[in-house]
Amino acid sequence: MENVTSEQRNIAVVAHLATFAHAIVPFSGLVVPLFLMFARPNEEFTKRHAAESLNFNLSFLLWVSLAAVSILGWIFLPALLLIGLICPVVAAIQASRGSGYQYPLTLRLFS
Repeated sequence: MENVTSEQRNIAVVAHLATFAHAIVPFSGLVVPLFLMFARPNEEFTKRHAAESLNFNLSFLLWVSLAAVSILGWIFLPALLLIGLICPVVAAIQASRGSGYQYPLTLRLFS
């Protein structure tokens, strides 16, 4: 485990939990992690968590969109939605502990 400050851990938690703010403020699940990646470029821990959150949110948007337009995809949609609820919470918990986390089913577009 790397040595990170409590401020860095808290910011990483915000990057992951911004996924849920999307229900209130559209695209906040994408904008907040993207902003944090560029606002703190020298903090590797924060940047890595923000990139992981951004990658997950983009991938999740893609997977849910594909599932919604296909008949077979409707079978997998409940599982995808469950992943979308559970994984950001697990990632936030890991970030608060100072650990890394990799989301499942995520395209690594940003690093």
